Amino acid sequence: MKKLLFLFSVAILTFSLTSCGNDEKTESVSASLPEATAAPTETQPLKIEMIDVTNLSFQEAVKALNKQGFTDVQCDTEIDPETDPEKWIVTNQDISAGTLILPEQPICLTCQKLLQLDLLLHSDANLLFSKYDMEIFLNGKSLGVIPNGKESHFSMELLPDTYSLTAKDTQELSLQGTQEIELKDSCSITANLAHDSERIAFYDVNYSALETEPETTETQTETPTEIQKETSAETQKATPETEPETTPESVFDFALVGCNGSGSYYLFDEDEGHFWAITITDKGASEGSYTGTFDSAMVLTYEDDGLEGLQDTFKKHGNQFTLIDVNGLDWEYKEVPVPEAEKIFNQVNP
Repeated sequence: MKKLLFLFSVAILTFSLTSCGNDEKTESVSASLPEATAAPTETQPLKIEMIDVTNLSFQEAVKALNKQGFTDVQCDTEIDPETDPEKWIVTNQDISAGTLILPEQPICLTCQKLLQLDLLLHSDANLLFSKYDMEIFLNGKSLGVIPNGKESHFSMELLPDTYSLTAKDTQELSLQGTQEIELKDSCSITANLAHDSERIAFYDVNYSALETEPETTETQTETPTEIQKETSAETQKATPETEPETTPESVFDFALVGCNGSGSYYLFDEDEGHFWAITITDKGASEGSYTGTFDSAMVLTYEDDGLEGLQDTFKKHGNQFTLIDVNGLDWEYKEVPVPEAEKIFNQVNP
C-alpha cells in the first residue's frame, strides 16, 4: 500500500513539473514575437519615364505620350486649325527623355509648320567640253541628277531653316558648287548652273511665292456680262500678258577667257562656225570664222576692217588652251561658262 501511494505521488509531481515547463515556453515564445506593423495608409505616387517625341507631328506626339500614361500635353505654338495637323512637327520638348515625372505633370512641346519648297534648277549646255551631268544635294542628302543642258524639278516639305544646296560633278572631277538658301515661308526657287572643267557655280537664284489655285465661288463661275467682257478685253489690251522670266538660249556654244587677267574672251558659235573676240580693257570686239578643232588646231580668221585675213591658232593641251597669235606669241586660255562670257560680250558689244 505504501508502495502504491509512493508511485501515485511521483506521478502527480511529474505532471505538475510538465505543466510549468509548457507555461514558461509559451511565455518565452510570446515574448520573442514582434508586434504587428500597421499597413500603410497612403502609397507613393507612381512616376513615368518621359519619352523622346521630337521630329514627330504634334498629333503623333500626343498619341505617344497619352499611351505612355501622360494626361496633360500642351503646345507653346498656336496651331492654325486650317492647316493639316500632320504638318506641325515637334522641334523641342521642355522635359528631357528619360526623366521620371508624374502622369499629370504638364508637358510643353514646341512645334513648327512644314513649308513647301519647289526647286527648279537648269544646267547650262556645254557642247564641246565639260559635258558632265551634276548630282544635287540638300544638306548632304541627294535629291537627284541634272543632265547637262537640262533642267530638273524637285519638290519637298521642310522646316524653316537655312539649307545648303550643293551641285557635284558625276565624273569624279571633285568639282562642286554650293548655294545657301534661306527658307522662311513656302516658296519656289529657280536657279541656273554653270559648269566647266574647273568649277560649278549657281547664278540667277530667284525666290517667288508659290502659286495657289483660287477658291471656286459662285461669282467666278457665273457667265460674265457684256460690260465685264468689254472691261476684260480692254484690260488685256492695256496690260500685256507677262510670262515667267527665263534665261534666253545662247547662240554661243563655248567660251574661253585669258589666264593672264587681261579680260580677253573668245565665244564660239558651232552652228555658224563663227567666233567673237572681246577685250574688257579697251572694250573692243572682233569677229570672224574658224575651221578645225581644238584637239588638232583651230584656225581663226578675222573679218573686221583692218584685220581682214589675219589668223590666230588655238590648240588644246589638257584643260588649257593656247592661242598662237600672228606674231608667234603664246597666250594661255581656259574654259569659262558661256553666260559669264556672254554677259561681258553684251556690255562691250551692246
